[in-house]
Amino acid sequence: MKTKPQDQIASLADEIKDYLASHSQQMDTLRGIVSWWWELERYRKTRALIEKALERLVADGIVRVREVSGEKLYCLFRDEQEDN
Repeated sequence: MKTKPQDQIASLADEIKDYLASHSQQMDTLRGIVSWWWELERYRKTRALIEKALERLVADGIVRVREVSGEKLYCLFRDEQEDN
């Protein structure tokens, strides 16, 4: 089911209102909103969702995680015996 343009506008308006409410001293141009904080806010939300999805895949044994120099590296879990 496609989202109606009016519903998309209402959803975006709510997100903008929430962002401005939590950053009440901030103001910007349309260009600044789209290119700076809108993308940053979307990135933060998407990053958090991706992190949760990766955690689920690790818990389910589908993905393996290794830590190297403080960074987590993810890869598809393969049984080492399958490679032999």
